[in-house]
Amino acid sequence: MAQPPLLFKEVNPLFLCPVSFALHSYAAPRLDRKTLTEAGWIPTLLIFLHTGMATMITDMLGTFEQMVLTAVLALRDEAYGLAIHAKATELAGRPMNVGSVYVTLDRLRKKGYLTSKLTEPPPEVGGQARRYYQLKTAGARVLKESVEMTMRFMDVFTEAKQLRARRAK
Repeated sequence: MAQPPLLFKEVNPLFLCPVSFALHSYAAPRLDRKTLTEAGWIPTLLIFLHTGMATMITDMLGTFEQMVLTAVLALRDEAYGLAIHAKATELAGRPMNVGSVYVTLDRLRKKGYLTSKLTEPPPEVGGQARRYYQLKTAGARVLKESVEMTMRFMDVFTEAKQLRARRAK
């Protein structure tokens, strides 16, 4: 069996994100899905850089995206930027960068997981308009799948921890 091409960079799957590979543009014409599959590489995410080729993207969420979607779900009708930031910070139990939350909200909206609506500014002086976010069906589905996958990882971790404790006795 052929060795995987050295042009790919594998990301550690232990970070609860998909195994990803980046393909350089000069290699794109000679490597296709069949070649990768025959080489033993069945990628869940391929990003073809600078090639104009189609991009395959999985519906897996990163941990931060999962926290942001969970915050939107928890806030329901009150899900606007700063409230989402506060809820995600509360859920994570650690401080988060506000800008990262806004960038993630925009990315999730572009992926089709969220809708957003800009409201009119309140009549009081200095009042600013708010952008409210709502979870779409696709967002609820991918969040559910992501949480289920995380729970499976946690089950394996718990079993391994219990096995280690039994062996230590």
